Amino acid sequence: MAKTTQPLSASQVNALKAKSSTYTVGDGRGLFIRVGATGRKSWVFRYKKPATGKTTNWAFAPYPQKSLAEARAMAEDYRAILADGRCPQESTAKQIDKAAVTFERVAFEWMEHHGTKVEADTLNDIRRAFENHVLPHIGQTSIIDLRAPDALTALAPLAAAGKLETVKRVSANLRKVMFFAMNRGYVDSNTLESITDFYPKPTPTPQATIHPSQLPELMQRLDGCNAKVQTKRAIQLLLHLMVRPVEATSLRWEYIDFDEGLITIPAAVMKMKRDHVVPMSHQVTDILLEQRGAVHSDNPWVFPGDRDRAKPMSSQSPNALLRRIGYESGELCSHGFRSLATDSMLEAGHDPQVVDKMLAHVRRNDGTSASFSAYARTTLLEKRRVLAQWWSDEITSARVEGITKGSRLRAVK
Repeated sequence: MAKTTQPLSASQVNALKAKSSTYTVGDGRGLFIRVGATGRKSWVFRYKKPATGKTTNWAFAPYPQKSLAEARAMAEDYRAILADGRCPQESTAKQIDKAAVTFERVAFEWMEHHGTKVEADTLNDIRRAFENHVLPHIGQTSIIDLRAPDALTALAPLAAAGKLETVKRVSANLRKVMFFAMNRGYVDSNTLESITDFYPKPTPTPQATIHPSQLPELMQRLDGCNAKVQTKRAIQLLLHLMVRPVEATSLRWEYIDFDEGLITIPAAVMKMKRDHVVPMSHQVTDILLEQRGAVHSDNPWVFPGDRDRAKPMSSQSPNALLRRIGYESGELCSHGFRSLATDSMLEAGHDPQVVDKMLAHVRRNDGTSASFSAYARTTLLEKRRVLAQWWSDEITSARVEGITKGSRLRAVK
């Protein structure tokens, strides 16, 4: 039997409080109230677009500007439009008073549209940033009245706090919202087009890492800690493969070809949005085979989450383990393994071009010609196989050295 949604009361809507992340509460028949992390509330109408059958969550009005009774009346109108085979969002856009359209409304429309192009986590990050830093300042500003100084005032606290990377991301998304508003016919020009150039560009901060000479101590600490075996395997794999933390913790068994000795991480997971082929050393193969024996055969994740096995391990789990074994965040982080491996390889005299490919870095002329792509996929791959095995052997040697050192220390005590 289908679950019946109990209609909300006005007092219930008013009493809804913010949580750590955005959530929705249903009133029934497609009407919801969305509560953001900052406590801002919006009415949402959920329906299937007649043309595509795709479910859409349309944030059509803010609360309390529109009461529960008013939202229900608007939702009833939208159901009538649907019954006529038309899309409520598209139909009302043709009739709407542009001066009454707020930035918040357009921002949520854009996020709904943009959500078809990005991962759910990315969309949640965008929504959270807007709710925390933008909507409290300019959310109720009419889209046709919004000007660059308004947006810059909203971003000023972030800039003052030195969070220029966040300023950069939010500015870029503000521009996208306004371009979306142009395409929807709400505005004739993008008044926020130049805001990304106002604040200084963020200075890249190197990921915290250790010197290659400190690798034996790292291995000693990892071997000696009392941590979950799965987390240890994840951090070992991260160290061997030279991939980013999220690329390691979100590995799926379908990415791994044991016969060819290759892991192919799809573009959707990669930062540079290109498939990345990773050669497997003997040590990596052993780690993965051990992990496969510990994971239920039906689970697609190499490292399932502890609380929810249907999701992958958190990408922060390796960092949490590093903190447990005594490394401060400014001393070593899991992303810093890439720098550790790079330093070790370059100090040993290995080809920088091959090292760059190990890291999945993309240069301006990378892949622009078919001949280069073929070279990178064949010749460089074979060189990377050799280098991957060299690096794993270095890690193994460092582990042996760490075990020997630990035994000597215990003997002295």
